[in-house]
Amino acid sequence: MLLRAASVCLLLLACTEPGVAPGVPDTGGAASMARVDDTAVMDVGGGNLVVILADDLGLDKLPTYTSHADQPSTPRIDALADGGVQFTTAYGGWVCSPARAMMLTGLYPSRTGVGTGIDVLHVDEGLADEEVTLAEILGEQGYDSSFVGKWHLDPKSHPDYGNRPVGQGFGWWSGTLSNVADYYDYYTYTNGVGASDDTYLLTRTIDDAIDRVGEMQEPWLLVVALHTVHSPFQIPPRDLYTAPTPDENDELAVANAMVEAMDTEVGRLLDALPSDSTVAFLADNGTDAAVANGPFASDRAKGTMYEGGLRVPFIVSAPWLDEPGAVREDFAHIVDVLPTLVHVASGTEELTYNGAHHHVDGRSLVGVIQGYQDGVRHLLFNQSMAPNFTPTDRSWVLRSEHHKLIRHEGAADELYELVVDTPDDGLELMSLGPLSGSHQDAYDDLRAKLDRIVGVLP
Repeated sequence: MLLRAASVCLLLLACTEPGVAPGVPDTGGAASMARVDDTAVMDVGGGNLVVILADDLGLDKLPTYTSHADQPSTPRIDALADGGVQFTTAYGGWVCSPARAMMLTGLYPSRTGVGTGIDVLHVDEGLADEEVTLAEILGEQGYDSSFVGKWHLDPKSHPDYGNRPVGQGFGWWSGTLSNVADYYDYYTYTNGVGASDDTYLLTRTIDDAIDRVGEMQEPWLLVVALHTVHSPFQIPPRDLYTAPTPDENDELAVANAMVEAMDTEVGRLLDALPSDSTVAFLADNGTDAAVANGPFASDRAKGTMYEGGLRVPFIVSAPWLDEPGAVREDFAHIVDVLPTLVHVASGTEELTYNGAHHHVDGRSLVGVIQGYQDGVRHLLFNQSMAPNFTPTDRSWVLRSEHHKLIRHEGAADELYELVVDTPDDGLELMSLGPLSGSHQDAYDDLRAKLDRIVGVLP
């Protein structure tokens, strides 16, 4: 049985903040808790909710986050940021499956057991039925729900493999259970019924999402989990991108065309949404090493604990925003999606399920989005575990504003001084000789906190 509570609170306020699980690594702090009266909170209540999750989309692929040569054009995502609130420092997972589990449950990987990609053909465990998802919590509040796109949270051996999102609380689903080998030839499921399809996969996903917008009873939750820009890198249909047709062997150019195609199709979905919709756009993890560029080196991309592997775009657009176009430097995390959207739906930070208080590791970002709360976390935590559920290879990361500690089980700690104004880890300081006073203080602080986290989480 995975840990759901612990007898100690790791940092200040961990056991007192609404919805936050006892014993979790509290990444907030007393100074961050100032807020205005509840009236401002209640103003966000209700409306339809949309989560658009891109795949392997790091900050290097979006001009609204970074600026460098060989970037795709993304006018619709840029416009979403211009009219929404953009988080500059948000963590996803290190790879696909743990990021998706964190987003849907609000829990860190060691709590769900999903700490690395699920090999759907060769394992027997996935996201447990007893895990409470965003769809289940909102379902109790009268929300209809649909999941469209890539699931990747369960093995093929599961007896209800083709209908797992419905088993986890969604009212309807269509998509793939894992990655695909070909964007133009794949197998998809609709509420448990499987069929082959040759429609360009991105277009099929958006078509299904738009259909659900017209079919669901309001209020509703729509999760759209895109495959783009995950490999294989295949040239998209010509009408979806404006750049010159790339050489099919130029993976970077092909990936950029895929990102522009994604932007085009995301724009088509945005145009179909009701005006009261709250939209969260983010990614599961950083860019694939084969096509990472700009500020990220290929050895610090997806599949690593570096910023290029963990940092993801995170944009929220909604009619209730007080400051459209705001850029927030406050930390955010993919585990915050669940408590944030439940807060929007209910008008309160309190999380309940099945008549009881429900604990998660995430925190509502509503106060930060609206500008009346100065951050909900002063540290960012993440972890990897392999294999899932019975890990023998584990890594952890804990970062503050200026420093970052990476720990791989059985290896020496790594300390980085983050580069100002760029999404880069900078130099590893421990290997350069004795730490200076400020670096030693930062290391001692992060090490002590990470030791406590590792000691409490399962």
